[in-house]
Amino acid sequence: MANSGKKTRGRQKIEIKMIENEDDRLITFSKR
Repeated sequence: MANSGKKTRGRQKIEIKMIENEDDRLITFSKR
């Protein structure tokens, strides 16, 4: 159970990071 949760969390983290990266890029571009 703990392992599954950790794996899910890691997978979600990558998805969030990818999405956040796109937003961050837009924000950085707008900020600059």
